[in-house]
Amino acid sequence: MGQAPHFLTSRSVGQLQPILDALGRSTSVQLDNQGKPTRLYYHQPKLFLLDRQGRVREIYSPAFLQPELIYRDIQTLLLENQ
Repeated sequence: MGQAPHFLTSRSVGQLQPILDALGRSTSVQLDNQGKPTRLYYHQPKLFLLDRQGRVREIYSPAFLQPELIYRDIQTLLLENQ
């Protein structure tokens, strides 16, 4: 079998916001007294499948989050890299 997939997340809203912005995801953010983001009010949960070049190859929403489909999509990407 190929390499294990990697998942990208962050430890804080300040780190997450630029990622969501780059992926074109709309959000609402709560700011503290100094203007630093403290909490996301809204962002639609999505799972993005990125290829080795960092291009978005698939976007999965919770309603269509099927492990078998995601597995097949990952396998397809791995075959492309062989």
